[in-house]
Amino acid sequence: MSRKTQISTEILQRVQLALEHESPRGTIILVLSWIDYMLERKLATEFGKGRAKIRKSLYDCGGPFHGLASKIKVAYCAGWIDDELFSDLKTLRDIRNSFAHQLEPCSPDAEEIRRQLENVKTPGRLYSDWGQIKAAEVENGVILYSGEKPEEGQQELRVPGLFALKMGIPAVVGILADSLGIELESSGDETSTSDEPKGQQKN
Repeated sequence: MSRKTQISTEILQRVQLALEHESPRGTIILVLSWIDYMLERKLATEFGKGRAKIRKSLYDCGGPFHGLASKIKVAYCAGWIDDELFSDLKTLRDIRNSFAHQLEPCSPDAEEIRRQLENVKTPGRLYSDWGQIKAAEVENGVILYSGEKPEEGQQELRVPGLFALKMGIPAVVGILADSLGIELESSGDETSTSDEPKGQQKN
């Protein structure tokens, strides 16, 4: 039987606060660091026996759990995540790599990034109209809607990529946490080795 994996609520609150002030590039890099961290915590929980030195070697270069790509594959093959979530995590990893390796300013409205964000399906488990959101110009800006266009809506526009980034990606993280069986605990009760992610390998 799988053991429970716990993460401090204080840590989660700190990452949520950080996301409010992050640029699109910073958002995707930070979120993928958290995805990497959550997967590593799950792996540490499931593979917690044996000598510490041997367990540590699992995450070293050349080890089976080294890098985010490997962790995602292990999670899928272990049955912790389904096909849809597996595909979405790979997509977010690809976006992260694109953002991380660009010297120029990055935008979620760039054609390739927007296309990738539109293919993220997991948030539909939380938002019934995910994938059906539309945008229209109004007198003072832009309105987002689903279903029939509001009367005040004028020319139809493409949904801003930033919307999918800020709304969709946190939903993916929440669904991943649920799939991994991660439980939140208050920092005052925390006795595990949970700690903030220090970064991740770009693999």
